[in-house]
Amino acid sequence: MNKNLVLLSLFMLLWSGITAQTIPSSSYQETSGEKAAREKIERKIALKKAALERGIKSRTLYFDFNNPVPIENQFFPANKVITLQLLNVNPFLYEVSINDTLITFPNQKPPLFTELFAMPTLNKVQDVQPNTMNSNAYMWAEILKFKSIPEQEADQDSLMKKFIHKYSTLEDSTKKVLSLGDLLTELDKIVVKCNLDLEESKRLAQTYILSKHINGIDESAFPVGLQSAIDNMIASNLEAATDFIKEGEQLKGNYLISANEVSAIKELIDNAVKLKEKLVKISEVNLGQRIAESYDHVFSSRINPFKTASAGYGADQLLFKIKVKKLKEVNCPKPITSFDVKANIVGGVKIDFSAGPVLNFGRNKFFDQSYRKEPFYIGNRLTDSISIEKNNNNNQAMFSMGAFLHAYTRVSGYLNAGLVVGGSLGTDQRFYTHFGGSLIIGKSDRLILSGGLSIAKSDMLSGRYDEKQLLKTAISPEIIPIEKVTRVGGFFSLTWNLNMIP
Repeated sequence: MNKNLVLLSLFMLLWSGITAQTIPSSSYQETSGEKAAREKIERKIALKKAALERGIKSRTLYFDFNNPVPIENQFFPANKVITLQLLNVNPFLYEVSINDTLITFPNQKPPLFTELFAMPTLNKVQDVQPNTMNSNAYMWAEILKFKSIPEQEADQDSLMKKFIHKYSTLEDSTKKVLSLGDLLTELDKIVVKCNLDLEESKRLAQTYILSKHINGIDESAFPVGLQSAIDNMIASNLEAATDFIKEGEQLKGNYLISANEVSAIKELIDNAVKLKEKLVKISEVNLGQRIAESYDHVFSSRINPFKTASAGYGADQLLFKIKVKKLKEVNCPKPITSFDVKANIVGGVKIDFSAGPVLNFGRNKFFDQSYRKEPFYIGNRLTDSISIEKNNNNNQAMFSMGAFLHAYTRVSGYLNAGLVVGGSLGTDQRFYTHFGGSLIIGKSDRLILSGGLSIAKSDMLSGRYDEKQLLKTAISPEIIPIEKVTRVGGFFSLTWNLNMIP
């Protein structure tokens, strides 16, 4: 049984024991919070168990646009799901797409191998289309200017003083509405601000909106109530301005009002008309709707697109190509450009070919031998016999040029060990067959160290004769008979397989 499944089963038993001990009697009623916590744990255990039973493990690579650290030297088992997750992508700054491609490093047989052995020869993620943001950065630069109104010599209950107080209230309220235009500027800045994640962006936007003390707005009203609250403020101020102007017209005809006070009332009415014109203008441009839209932009200003793929045993690398198109010129400290992420595949059996020089070595008899006939003497007297003698052969090593086939399991991307079989043609025109082991260094361009047994046919004295054998000169062969004998030695090679990734 899978060890992880055993551990999960033990954990569930322990959990059952703990819950049994903590509930002393059947009368105990589980609270809703405890029930939710228990169900959450049970769901996690069930999901983990199901994943282990399927034998599928998802491996995820992360690239954060707020902290663009290159992803390097990543290795994943073959036939496993691999996910590339991009974090904090701002669709108002960048248009991003992810494609994946399987790379198999070429392993064509070298021509020498064919001659020696006579052998025949990432889906595109939906592009994030940001909403086109018309410039919402409206700055209401015009500041209302009000002429000072001379103090009226009247008591607190005078109609004039009440009228002036009402205007001051209208003026302050209208200024507050006009200042809401600043929200557009600030929200737009948050949308394109560098190095913010979504939670930080939302918190800044909410904090700034709350600082404006919009009537009827709290955090629970975001974002639905934002537009209606601002529109209600504008409508309320328009109504107050209309009432103020109407009241001023009536007040001018009051017999208690002096001529100087009538002049002041006219001036206040004129100012109120100007305030009303500004409020009408704001209502026509749908300020509340635009602020709500900008607030929505903040909520969609950070996305986390991903791409999931898998590679079989035949692939060497899963290449994610991330295409990044800049939509706005913003001075970010680390601007993002298009980049690649390479997931190197390990596991499975890999076949490679290589070619290069080979050093063959062995005892003297591993190499070709030659023989001669020597007259045979007894003392100083020449006899009618000859002796078969071997010529001196000081060869202990011989170079050849070889080609090899390597079979190995990919344990890592840069260093792997495997088996090797191959052949080589020596400077002595002999053919050598090689068996042994290899150390493969590199990924796409591989340098390979190999060693093992070297087998070749060597020229040896025919089995009918022996070295030092005496033969009558008259019946001795004119040429010493030679035959081919299979001999075993050793070899060491340094070969390579240079490839160009398409």
